[in-house]
Amino acid sequence: MIAKWKSSYYFRLVLSYTVLALVLIGITGGYLLTNANRMVTSEVSKEARYGLLNVKDLVENNFLRFYEDAFFNKVLMTFNKDSNEEIKYLLEHKAEGNVSRIVRFITDLGLIKEMTAGLDGITVYMREGEYAMDHNRYYTSPDNSKDAAFIHTLDKAVPNHWFKRDKADSPDHQVMTYVFPLPYQSSPANAAGFLYLDISLEHLNTMVRNVLNVPQSHVYMFDENGQLILGGENAEAGEVAAVRREMARSLINKTGDDELSRFGSSIISVLPQNDSVNRWSYAIVKPMNSFLLSANKMKRQVWTACLMALLGGIIISFLMSRQFYLPLKKLLYSIRNLYNGPPPAAGNHEYAAIDHMLMFIDMSMLQMKDQVRTKQITGLITGQQTAAEFGHFPAMPLECRYAVVYMATAPGDSDMLTRMVSEQTGLAAELVSLSATEMALLLFIYDQQKDTFDIVVESLEAMRDFPGAVPFGAGIGTVVESVEAIHHSYQEAMQAYKYCYIRGKDAIIRFEEISSCRETLLLPQVGYDMLQNKVQTGNAAEAGQWMDEMTVTLKTELLSIETIELISLRIATVLSQVVIEQKLHELFPVFGFQEKIRKCTMDETMAMLKEQAVDIARHIQETRNDAHHEKIIQLKSYIAQHMADDLSLEKLAGKVNLSANYVSTLFGSISGESFTEYLNRIRLEQAAFLLVSDRESTVAETAASVGFRNSQYFCTRFKAKFGVTPLQYRGKGKLQESLAK
Repeated sequence: MIAKWKSSYYFRLVLSYTVLALVLIGITGGYLLTNANRMVTSEVSKEARYGLLNVKDLVENNFLRFYEDAFFNKVLMTFNKDSNEEIKYLLEHKAEGNVSRIVRFITDLGLIKEMTAGLDGITVYMREGEYAMDHNRYYTSPDNSKDAAFIHTLDKAVPNHWFKRDKADSPDHQVMTYVFPLPYQSSPANAAGFLYLDISLEHLNTMVRNVLNVPQSHVYMFDENGQLILGGENAEAGEVAAVRREMARSLINKTGDDELSRFGSSIISVLPQNDSVNRWSYAIVKPMNSFLLSANKMKRQVWTACLMALLGGIIISFLMSRQFYLPLKKLLYSIRNLYNGPPPAAGNHEYAAIDHMLMFIDMSMLQMKDQVRTKQITGLITGQQTAAEFGHFPAMPLECRYAVVYMATAPGDSDMLTRMVSEQTGLAAELVSLSATEMALLLFIYDQQKDTFDIVVESLEAMRDFPGAVPFGAGIGTVVESVEAIHHSYQEAMQAYKYCYIRGKDAIIRFEEISSCRETLLLPQVGYDMLQNKVQTGNAAEAGQWMDEMTVTLKTELLSIETIELISLRIATVLSQVVIEQKLHELFPVFGFQEKIRKCTMDETMAMLKEQAVDIARHIQETRNDAHHEKIIQLKSYIAQHMADDLSLEKLAGKVNLSANYVSTLFGSISGESFTEYLNRIRLEQAAFLLVSDRESTVAETAASVGFRNSQYFCTRFKAKFGVTPLQYRGKGKLQESLAK
């Protein structure tokens, strides 16, 4: 009976409400206890700071200021020319003949010392006479004084400033010293003498303790450099270090909160430098015994109130559980009568049966939703569906940003790649299959601060360490803000993946990395004529070197994939032209040549083109036996390099030491076209290339750069060859570049 009652939902409801009551009471009690601690801490902080302010005021504004003011008038007399003070006279005269004045002055200093409590000593050093006096003696040389070492450093001491120093003949062996340069307002380097006061640290410590009136408290004073001036005599081990740490924390944390540091059962409060005229820091270590008694009493009262509230919460839990349980039981019973699914396991109570039913329904709905969701996401990625077509069930979160990763692998490896993505990436994403070798990873980006792309790349790279990992390449699109723009990220990812042709079929490429490469469609000044000349002259080594240099250029320059493909096609066209001109098409077929150049990667494509160029050049080198053939090749090379010049048969004939008529005959027989036809053809072809690659130049400038002096004649010849005007040809090239992007 008891076991059955424990397994009932009524008992669980009671237990739930009881736990809720415990949580609420715990939160309330914790809040009250926290406030109690905060109040105690605030009071302690205020009291400690008030005490430190009193100490600072006593030390800086009363105690030390008293000694400064006591001797200020004497020092000020050194600045008054009409003053009759002994110190003024002695400052301007040597000791010889003035012993009586010196004795009177020493007696005066002794009286001041006896009448001033806490004054450890008064010393005057006259630089002109090189002698010193204190409240007891006259020293014919500063070296005779017990304080000689300090006297010799007076010109380096900071004037009109209190500082702590060691003094051997002092009872405490340490004093606070204040140096007056003489005469008044003179710099230490130019001073005629110095007067300095020594204050007993023990007397200062006694005054501070009398102000605080807390015997167990320890007060610390630090100068502007963090050196300890006062305190720490009877402190426990580690107390001074704790005080220094709290001072360092107070310099960093300038929020002015009431948080206090503790040392054992005591608290540490600090008054930082910015509250002191002398840039000194003050700290107090104060026992917490009295405050802890008040805090503990308040805590006991809070605990008593919490226990009483808990008892009332348990009673209310029983009453509320009964009110909720009876109507809910009837409702669940009605739902069970309507259920037609598989029966639940025997022995389970009615709630277990309802759970079984709801789980069955949920699984069926989830399967349907997953199918619809996958279809919707695929449509969104590929652009075949918009967010407006989702209906009542959104296919993905709408409160985030998105990015698409396009991935491709070999046929038969897609299942393994799916496992790698689902088990290794750890990203908030949805994976959909596009084909037997392609898939798309839709990323959901919630954190705008993190660099999402670095995380994605690291996750994809980590997949390569998966057991049984298959090779794959990936392109990553940019982040988009809306569901409607997901298709644009997908297009960018596909565009980025195309650059695996350059970097390798297993590369992972971001669209931002290739966006700058897509601004230029063609690479100017490639030098195809140079390659053509090297192949035509049979120079296989230089042709291979040209291909190697071009491969390096294509890898290092920021070029679009379209530009690289166009360059590869242009190189293949140059080689085909050489084959046709040399009548080598039986050995090197040109039909289907363009289909061969597109390999898996750019390296493979360029390697094939290099092999083809070297083979053609070697064949020409091995089979050439006509010396005139070399001269025609030499003339073609000269024409390619001086295309913009005025070229004539007579000028070219002089280059090869032949007559103009003979050169014209050789040109027609070897090249298959006359000199004029050849010159016009290559000029127009070069002009067509420049019109697309150099859009900044005008048509007239382009015509002049290839040797046409009359732009109207150039336009007529250009349209006759290409069927369109130069401007129409340039617009067509711009349209092709836009479509490629």
